[in-house]
Amino acid sequence: MGLTEKQAYDFRRRPLVLIGFLLGLLKSGLPVCGAAESNAADTLARMAAFDSVYEGSLTASGTGIFSGKPGIPARPTVWMITTDGSRTFICEQATEIPPPDYEKTKRPIGGPRPGSGTHYSVPGILTKRQTFYGSEFSCTMSFHVTFRPNSKGELAASSDDKGAVLMYPPDSHALELVKWKKMSVLGRGFARYIDELTSVDDLADGTQQFVGSGTFLTFKGTWEITIDPAAAYMVRSAVFSWERTGEPMVEVSTSGTKWFGKRCIPENSVWVQYKTADEKVEIPISCQSITSEPNVTLLKEAEEEVFGPYRGPTLVSDHRGIRNVKRLKPGDTYYDIDSLIGRVRTFGDVAFSLLRRKSALVAVCVPVVIVVLYVYFLHVRSKRPKE
Repeated sequence: MGLTEKQAYDFRRRPLVLIGFLLGLLKSGLPVCGAAESNAADTLARMAAFDSVYEGSLTASGTGIFSGKPGIPARPTVWMITTDGSRTFICEQATEIPPPDYEKTKRPIGGPRPGSGTHYSVPGILTKRQTFYGSEFSCTMSFHVTFRPNSKGELAASSDDKGAVLMYPPDSHALELVKWKKMSVLGRGFARYIDELTSVDDLADGTQQFVGSGTFLTFKGTWEITIDPAAAYMVRSAVFSWERTGEPMVEVSTSGTKWFGKRCIPENSVWVQYKTADEKVEIPISCQSITSEPNVTLLKEAEEEVFGPYRGPTLVSDHRGIRNVKRLKPGDTYYDIDSLIGRVRTFGDVAFSLLRRKSALVAVCVPVVIVVLYVYFLHVRSKRPKE
């Protein structure tokens, strides 16, 4: 019995219908064999691509805070970051500097002063921090203002800011967190820390939720991340848990979207660092603007400013080789000289700071006196006439 013309046509068409059906499943995102794995890999690749674009060239700004300590209130700040791919500069500056609580922060220094009781000092308060990353070094510059009691017993800020400069090799991890914190509150910079995304879940609001393995700085653990494909694959929430304890170490969340041309930033972000499972520090940060162009002039000025001249007394610590520690006066310029002079000055600074402490002075002098007396005793004994 032969096939009719219509039956023969339907028979020949079946393979095409089957192929079309499978392609339709892949296009619609319905689960088929390997679809989840390919979706996770594709998302991670897109995250890395957008991170590369944003980290390669941008200038962004916003507001935040310098977190407080007991007796020292938090200070509101303005911040900005600019990068051209090979150099990055981050600046954070306090817009208000409230005085500290004198009774909670004062600490005695030296001995009693005649007619004035015990002399106290208040720890310096961070007012500005600049961080620079280049091909030859990475560096952070911090400036502090010191409050001292005046004749009325009120705390008044000193006129000169004290500075500190810490220099590291360009590949050092010492300042990695500072840069990543600013990129993370923009919803970027996560892909480099993720080794593999495993579970995938498409949420009703259009975002995608993933769980993956990876690292945070030098720690290994698990990332739980929510991505917003509609906002150029911006990270909406991320939690990293250390594999050794299973407890969270850091958490970032973003909300809202602002578009500036082809670039977008979140309206608000919260950066959370866990000290313990029950104790954490939350830093709210707002993002105000972003451009795709780096501030080349500012990058050049920031790189040159590292070496002075400095506007106030500055302590420079160079960790690129020999640890040169130099105390510089306003207007001085720092030159990197790996020589015996640097070693002598470093030893001199340490020795002088130790000798200023009474306990250290006693600890040093007592053994010296004992050794001197012992040598004297041997010398006197050797001079005695033999019987």
